[in-house]
Amino acid sequence: MFFVGYKGFEMMRNPPDDAMIINVTARQWAWEFSYPDDKITSSEMYVPVNTPIKAVLHAPLDDVLHAFYLPDFRVKDDVVPG
Repeated sequence: MFFVGYKGFEMMRNPPDDAMIINVTARQWAWEFSYPDDKITSSEMYVPVNTPIKAVLHAPLDDVLHAFYLPDFRVKDDVVPG
């Protein structure tokens, strides 16, 4: 069962080269999502249908640890300041 699950995990952790980039900035009590191609910043994450994305996680140096969790995709990653 591990190998079946790992294939899906590997696919989610290694997006294709042409994936849409979303910069995710952790702030105390909030998240900020920036879409560089469209020059849009939002407090909510919008993901286009049938488009691979790559979320690049950031946190300011003077901030705390954050846990970024997308329940629908079963993805969790920790954001460490700096």
